[in-house]
Amino acid sequence: QAVSAETGEIIYTIPFTSLISAPVFSANYGFVNDNGILKKFHISTGKISSDFEKKLLKKSSLLILPSAIIAQLPTQEIAALDPESGHILWKTRPCDLSRPPSCTNDILLVSIKDGAHAEKIVAFNLADGSIKWSLNKSILNLSLTHDLSVHEKFSILNATITSTDKKKQTVLAR
Repeated sequence: QAVSAETGEIIYTIPFTSLISAPVFSANYGFVNDNGILKKFHISTGKISSDFEKKLLKKSSLLILPSAIIAQLPTQEIAALDPESGHILWKTRPCDLSRPPSCTNDILLVSIKDGAHAEKIVAFNLADGSIKWSLNKSILNLSLTHDLSVHEKFSILNATITSTDKKKQTVLAR
């Protein structure tokens, strides 16, 4: 539902099947993952303007960029989708995301499950989806405790490292 901030009046209601994550907004449009279907609606009217034929992973969150929507496909590939047509601009290899992605102006940062208790961090180039770098420290049993915090010049991660004798050490790194 869209509700007036001034009066509390319901402006419109959009019937969705099952929203997995919060809507994202760009210009006059909102985008949602409705049970694996990318939908675009006009913010002022609530009218659905597009049901893109591209299917999404049902649990995929959306990340909106000026020129693309980042989402995960049912094949577990991360994809940049054109916000007008829904066509794939680029996609990565399949990966099991442990948290929603975040980005800077040119890097998409994702945390990927690597074994039962470990994660690795991969930075993808937003221009083409190629890997720029990765923090592949699964041997340390790195496990993020919070989503990645991103700034244009650096990222901050909060994690634990579990030793072989099951002792945990908290790490805050920039």
